Amino acid sequence: MFRYVPNQLEEKRIEDSNRRRSRRLQQTKSKRLMESQKLYVGENHQIDIDAVTIDNPYKTKNATFSKDLNPNKQQEKLQRPTFAKHVNSYELDLMFFNYNKKLQPAIYLVLININTRFAYIVLITDKSTESVKRAISKLIYYGTKITNIRYDGEMALESQDMKDFWYLMNINFSRSTSKYTNKTRIVDRFIRTLRDLYFNTVGDKSVSYEKQHDILQQLVTIYNNTEHSSIGMKPAEMTYADEYKYIETMTKLCNVQRQKQVKEGLFNLKYGDRIKIYLDASKTQDSFAKKRGNYIHDAIFIEYSHGNVICLFDNRPIEIPIYWVKPKE
Repeated sequence: MFRYVPNQLEEKRIEDSNRRRSRRLQQTKSKRLMESQKLYVGENHQIDIDAVTIDNPYKTKNATFSKDLNPNKQQEKLQRPTFAKHVNSYELDLMFFNYNKKLQPAIYLVLININTRFAYIVLITDKSTESVKRAISKLIYYGTKITNIRYDGEMALESQDMKDFWYLMNINFSRSTSKYTNKTRIVDRFIRTLRDLYFNTVGDKSVSYEKQHDILQQLVTIYNNTEHSSIGMKPAEMTYADEYKYIETMTKLCNVQRQKQVKEGLFNLKYGDRIKIYLDASKTQDSFAKKRGNYIHDAIFIEYSHGNVICLFDNRPIEIPIYWVKPKE
């Protein structure tokens, strides 16, 4: 019996057709999902700068948000810049916020653009997957374009339902699992800044949920409309053209920093090599122990991993930034 076997060209056509069909199906599912989210998306409560009624509580000479100073000299010398290679890339976290001890903390979904530093906060009812999905849908519905997202910690973000949501919304996602590689430092720093700004505004006084929420929204608007030294402009002013230029600049700087790491011999390590490592004391059991220096821990090198190092420390593998390593002499 004759059996028809498609040639390579026909196979490619079939493959392309299946790929287009799969893409259309995904877009249809995404559209249906967004339509369903409209039922409870709610109003857009982002505050315009003209609606801000409180004074800028950030106490500096020029009201500019600056970068953290790092006490680790090698890290300061060799650390690569934190940026995203693609536009519309964000970091995500959940913030529990309340200075009124008589009330339960309010829960906010916090989203910040890695390159532009433009931030959003959305009040959510709880930290469930469904609440997170609603908050993200709300932001997208009102115009926030999200292509890539990374996050750390919360179990709600790790559920299969959440992963299906990212897939349907055509959003690439990643999660940092090591407590030593802070891949969400932008959103972490923003949350610390927001807490400081709130304290500078209200102090430790107890206020209602409504007033607290209103103040936080205004502070986010102030943050988005204040110049940041890390990007050289206000987040609200950064255009796509500015962002592409910023990515180009940061990519060049990243290459320079990598060459510095090469010169320090950080890429010459082999499996089993003994090394000295630095660990952030705030993330260890020895956070209050007296320090004798930075690179005081002995470890064994295992392998490189996406710009980090996997090493054996205290009989367990851990992942740390490469600039937290010194070859043992």
